[in-house]
Amino acid sequence: MKKFQDLYCRTQCNLKTYNLPSFRRVRRSGQFAIFSSQRQGGFTLIELIIVLVIIALASGLVGIFIHGGSDKLELKTVTKYMSATLRRARSLAIAEKKVYSFIIQADKRAYGLYADLPHSGELEDAVPVIYETIPESLQIILESRKDYFRIDFYPRGNSSGGTVKITNQKGKIFSIKINKITGSVKIKKPV
Repeated sequence: MKKFQDLYCRTQCNLKTYNLPSFRRVRRSGQFAIFSSQRQGGFTLIELIIVLVIIALASGLVGIFIHGGSDKLELKTVTKYMSATLRRARSLAIAEKKVYSFIIQADKRAYGLYADLPHSGELEDAVPVIYETIPESLQIILESRKDYFRIDFYPRGNSSGGTVKITNQKGKIFSIKINKITGSVKIKKPV
């Protein structure tokens, strides 16, 4: 009897020490199942639905805020593409020992890069190396004529120089300056 009491005491002490839940046995169709008398962890379906609704609302608001900044992003993107095209023109002129011309056609809302173009600027027969369109939401401000702008890059690395200004509907202006002596291209960001 003493051994039975010691065994019982050790079992109860272990349950209390480790804070284990007490189990009860239920007989079902010849099998024993163990159920806990305490509530088990987890989430209810309603809690999961509420969390999903909150996530959906938050992502919808983020989309609205991102769309508000897309004008500036488009301005930055076009400015970077245009400056990359100008840098490529300088590199190609040096590498291939040819004159490369960067031309903006404001009436067609496009710019292109041409090799060995005659100085008269006839573009009908010329095949562009690079040709990109300018989005409707952006405007190009040219320092020369209103519909045509040309910068030539020569085999020695120099250029005819110039400045191109790109503006969006909110009035932000990015400037691309091409140095006449070195042919280097620099972007001036709005203040």
